[in-house]
Amino acid sequence: MIYLINILNIYLTGKGFVHVATEAQVPIVPTFMANQEEMRWNPILYFWNFLGLGRLFFYVVKLNIPILTPFLNFIGSAVWFSMTWIQFPIPAKLTLYVGDPVQYDMSKDTIDDVS
Repeated sequence: MIYLINILNIYLTGKGFVHVATEAQVPIVPTFMANQEEMRWNPILYFWNFLGLGRLFFYVVKLNIPILTPFLNFIGSAVWFSMTWIQFPIPAKLTLYVGDPVQYDMSKDTIDDVS
């Protein structure tokens, strides 16, 4: 039997997934998808690493020059964050792992024990 929990209930009430599942008295099924991050390719970050600019940036920041280091950390973070939005999808083998349902008895277990 498949149990569906209304995801909007989680967001609207501000409760976590475990709270909603225990109130609905349904088992919690742990899931994990492997290789999900390998599906995207960023050409700018690829060439950045290919040219060794990441190591150069690390070494310059590691010199710990008083005025230059905070400035480089800020600029590096801003550039990295903006460049990560440029991505191309590539084929990757995704593997979905589905664990055994977590059985609990709320008369004996607390929310912290279940989560």
